[in-house]
Amino acid sequence: MNDLSPDQLESLRLSELRFRRIFETAHDGILLLNADTGRVIAANPFICDLISRPEHELVGSFLWDLGPLKQVISSRENFGELQRKRFIRYEDVPLETPNGRVVHVEFISNVYNEGNQDIIQCNIRDTTDRFETQRKLEHYVRTLVTINQCNASLVHSYSEEALGNAICKALVINGGFGAAWFGLEEDVDDRIKLKVKGSSGLALSDISETLELQHDRNEDSELRSALKSATPLWMNSNLKQRLPRLLSMLVEKQAYTSCALIPMSKKIEVAGMLVVFCQESDRFDEEILNLLVGLTNDLGFGIADIRVRAEHSINQAKLLRSFDEAIAAIAATTELRDPYTAGHQARVATLAEAIASEMGLSSDTRSAILMAGGVHDIGKIQVPAEILSKPGKLTPAQFEIIKTHPDAGFQILKNISFTHPIAEIVLQHHERLDGSGYPQQLKGDQILLEAKIISVADTVEAMSSHRPYRAGLGIEVALKEIADKRGIHYDAEAVDACLRLFNEKGYKFAPM
Repeated sequence: MNDLSPDQLESLRLSELRFRRIFETAHDGILLLNADTGRVIAANPFICDLISRPEHELVGSFLWDLGPLKQVISSRENFGELQRKRFIRYEDVPLETPNGRVVHVEFISNVYNEGNQDIIQCNIRDTTDRFETQRKLEHYVRTLVTINQCNASLVHSYSEEALGNAICKALVINGGFGAAWFGLEEDVDDRIKLKVKGSSGLALSDISETLELQHDRNEDSELRSALKSATPLWMNSNLKQRLPRLLSMLVEKQAYTSCALIPMSKKIEVAGMLVVFCQESDRFDEEILNLLVGLTNDLGFGIADIRVRAEHSINQAKLLRSFDEAIAAIAATTELRDPYTAGHQARVATLAEAIASEMGLSSDTRSAILMAGGVHDIGKIQVPAEILSKPGKLTPAQFEIIKTHPDAGFQILKNISFTHPIAEIVLQHHERLDGSGYPQQLKGDQILLEAKIISVADTVEAMSSHRPYRAGLGIEVALKEIADKRGIHYDAEAVDACLRLFNEKGYKFAPM
C-alpha cells in the first residue's frame, strides 16, 4: 500500500466506497463468508431485514446455523459441495422468517479470491412476488381447465343430482379445492332453504339434505344478503362465526381457512349456490372468483335445461300415450264393422312384435311394427260391410275390392306425422317376395322389413282363426303355409323366428 501513489490510494478509497454503497443499498441480500470456515464476515441491511436478524448476530455465525437459511445450506456437508463446485444456484426456495412470514428466494453463491483468502459471496433475492404471481397463474389455469372439463357434465348429465355431484367432484379432484357443496334454493314462508344437489370432499355425515337460513341467526345474515342480491361472497377470516352451523362445522372439522360462496345470477330461472372450501387462505382472488361465478351460472343453466328436458319427456310420453290411444280407437272402429275379425289386428301386432324381438331387432323397429300391426287393416273401413261379413266365397270382383284396403289404409295414415313409416308399412303388408302380392307387386328388398314381418304374422293369424266363409284351419296348417313358402312369399328370417316361437317357445295367441 505504501508503494501506491496518492492518486492510486484515492482511487482505491473511492472503489471501496462504491463497493460499500452497493453492498449496503442493494435490494438483494448479500452475505460474505470465509470460504474455509463458512462463517459470515459481512451481511448487508437487506438480508438482515429479510430474515429478521441484526448484523451483529449474523457476523461470526456459520451459514448453516442462520435459522431460515438452514433450508438452503443445511449442513457442513452441503457447504463442502459449495466449496468444491465454487458456484451454486437455487430457485424458489421457501424461507420461514423468525416472525413466521414465508418468503421465496433465489439463492446464488460463488467463490472468489480476495488477497490471500477465498471469499464466498451469497446473493439472496426475494422472489416472493414472482412466486405468488406464478402460483396464482397456475391456480387460474388449473381452475380454467377444470371448468372446461365440467362442460361435458353440463351436456351429458340427466339429473340435477348427477350434474351437481359431477361439478363438485371435478372442483375437488381436478381443481385441487378442499371441498365443494351445491344446493338449490327453496323459499318457503320467507324461510330460505338450500336443498343439497351435490357435494365432494365431504363425509356423508357432514351432508344434510337442506341448509336453512334463519332470520334470528346473525351468522346467516351475510349469506342471506348474498343470496338475495346474487353477489359472490369470499371469506378468509372468522369462517366459523360467519357461516351457518352446517358449514361452520365443516370448517372446524377440516381446518378450512377460506371459502367462496357463489349464488346463481338472477337472470337464471333457478336459484341456488355453490360453496367451495380451501385450506389455503389466499386461493380465492378476483380471477378465480370470476371463473367460479361463470361455472355456477353455467350450472344453473344446466339445471334449467335438465328440468326443461324432463318436462319435455313427460309431455312427450303423454303425447305418445294419447297417440297410441287414438290409434287403438281407430283400430277398434274398424273392427266394429267386421265383428268376425275383432281382435285380429291386435293379435297380428303382438305376434309381429314377438317375431321382431326373436330376430333381435331394435326397440324402435319393434315399436313401429307394433303400431303398424295394430292398424294394418284400417283401410277395410272403406270396404262395404256386406263384403267383409259375407259368409260364402267372395267373387273375383269382391276380392278386388278387398285388395284395395292396403292403399286405403295408406291414404288414411299418410298425412299423420308418425316417427316411423307406418303408412308405408300398412301399404306393403300384403306384398310378397316374388312380386305376387298387392297392391304394387313389390319384390324382395323393395318391401320394408317391418311389412315382411307383419305379412308373416297376418298370414298365421288369419289362417288359424275362424272367418265368415270358413272355419279356422288351425295353427299347424298356418305354420306349414309360411314354412312351405319361406323365401318365396315370406322373409326367411321372419318365418324362422315365427316357427321358433310356436314350436320351441310355446307361443300362443291370446283368446278372443
